[in-house]
Amino acid sequence: MGNDGTPARGDERSHAAERDPLRSNELQATLDRLEAAARAIIAKRGIPPRADVQPASVVQSVIARALDKRPDANDGEHLLAILHTAVEQKIIDRLRRGGRAGRERTEADLGAPVDGVSPATQRSATSDDEQGAVRLRAIMSRAAPSAETARLVELHLFHDLSLGEAAKSLGISRDAAKDRYHSARSRILDALLVPLRRALAADDARVADAIFIERLDVAGAAAILGVEEATVRTRLTDAVIPAILAAYGSHGAAAMTTLAFTKR
Repeated sequence: MGNDGTPARGDERSHAAERDPLRSNELQATLDRLEAAARAIIAKRGIPPRADVQPASVVQSVIARALDKRPDANDGEHLLAILHTAVEQKIIDRLRRGGRAGRERTEADLGAPVDGVSPATQRSATSDDEQGAVRLRAIMSRAAPSAETARLVELHLFHDLSLGEAAKSLGISRDAAKDRYHSARSRILDALLVPLRRALAADDARVADAIFIERLDVAGAAAILGVEEATVRTRLTDAVIPAILAAYGSHGAAAMTTLAFTKR
């Protein structure tokens, strides 16, 4: 600590090393920092605007991979350095893939196919699921009551571990893991539904709440909403499920369903 009460430089470095850039309360800062780094790399290399080399898309892809398989790192600063390198490599890889025959995918050419595939299809195939998974994991991490609970849910939903296996990985009992998971899931699901409620019509949002918060089947949802079962099914297939897929991608939708309907 300095004489004026502000942290000394050594203290700041130590604190930075102790931080976990992938933890829920640090994730947004990590995204912002890496996007700034990506923009600097793109500017330094003089890369024109391209649909496949957008800073947000590049960073989300790197973070999605890091959340799925955490890199080995000595501390927080080391992990940030690894992520920064991964962002630069991802940019280089996308430049190589997109540079064949000297054709650049500029923003002005977004309406024309590249290598026989429309840009819209390419962007959807390469980034939508990744971006959706990143959004879901970020919301899930913020909503979980603790970092350990967030990690528990992550291991179960995205790493195909049973709650017992996840408990063993975290060094807690299976009963403790089950209690934490089931006590946290309504809170997490409610947070995941917040952006969906804004996008859905009121009646569709009520169906989403009945299915994912109340965890009712179609018949139960129809009963409490006072509508026909066919109406619930139609709202699910025509509105709720497409909204979930748009927000969180197919992997996120599968994780959300697992979270809602895992039995004790």
